[in-house]
This record gives sequence, structure tokens and C-alpha cells, in this order.
Amino acid sequence: MIMISLALQQAVLFLMGFMTSNENTGYITLGTSHDTSEFACDSLFQWWVNEGIIHYPKAKSLLILCDGGGSNSSRHYIFKEDLQKTANALGLEIRIAHYPPYT
Repeated sequence: MIMISLALQQAVLFLMGFMTSNENTGYITLGTSHDTSEFACDSLFQWWVNEGIIHYPKAKSLLILCDGGGSNSSRHYIFKEDLQKTANALGLEIRIAHYPPYT
């Protein structure tokens, strides 16, 4: 799964998207607040309860590939804390692999 975030500067609209590599599907959450780690993790939670659990009912863990910027930065501890809360709520092991910068 790939996590994508995009902030449109002129309109106060934040987009968080997930793409599954083996299903070739996407899921987008729109927000009007800020691109925060809480928004990223809430989007992941919503994807799982609406789509993920249907397509992967036996899954015990998720591997998520992130771009490493913004709300899902590899350098921010708050994303790691929010992600652990999401993993606990979903009962899943969640592993993150960040892309190298500028790729």
C-alpha cells in the first residue's frame, strides 16, 4: 500500500490517499483542517474499516510505503505515536517503509 498526501495551498483542502499495489485500487480522504499525523492515521483507519478489511480479511499486518514528508514524516515522533494508536485500535501490526528523499 502506498500513502500519498497533498496540500492544495489556495484552497484549504488536504488530501490523503492510499493505493494498493496488488488490487490496483485507491482510496482518498479529503480534509479541510491541516495535514497532520492524526489526519493521516484517521484516513488509514477509515480505509481499513471501509475497504481494507473487505479485501484482506485475514491480514494480521500492513506494510505501508510512505513518501516521508508532511504528516507522515519519518522524523516526527508524533506520527509514530498516532500510528501505534491506530494499530492498537485496528488490532494490526503496521510497518512503515519511507521512500528515500526526492524519489
